[in-house]
Amino acid sequence: MGRRRRDSDGGTPDRRGDTVKRWRLLNSVRFPTTEGDPVDVREVRRYVRELLADDYPKLIDDIVLMVDEVATNSVIHTLTGRPGGRLGLAVYTDGSDVRVEMTDCGGTDTTPEVQQNPTGMHGRGMLIISVLAGAYGWVKHKNGQTTMLFETGTDAGRSSHG
Repeated sequence: MGRRRRDSDGGTPDRRGDTVKRWRLLNSVRFPTTEGDPVDVREVRRYVRELLADDYPKLIDDIVLMVDEVATNSVIHTLTGRPGGRLGLAVYTDGSDVRVEMTDCGGTDTTPEVQQNPTGMHGRGMLIISVLAGAYGWVKHKNGQTTMLFETGTDAGRSSHG
């Protein structure tokens, strides 16, 4: 296997020559933090805000909004919102960008999708994420769980109030 060059930031280029980010785990936690409690989206938002606000003050509102959308969708649309439901959260950084991964409890055959009705009463969560995130996506696991992820950074997803 040939050697691959490293860019000055330490990342390894992918096949297109773009640098692949080197993510460092900041923290990983499962909600609810107290066994037997239901998943509380406010607790998830508060946790992320406390973890990131000091280091990412211009991005924190967008990050928290996206976390809120993913957590709410997990509670509404999967077993995460049922008694005994859990929500996994992992937050990474490469020094300038933030990556958030959230894993639900499964229990649905659907996958996240961007709704094209921005004036509708429901279905705007993925649309918001598609606008604010530098990158986003999801992985449907064999056990039925879905991990939703998004990345943002100093140049992506800047809010108008940031």
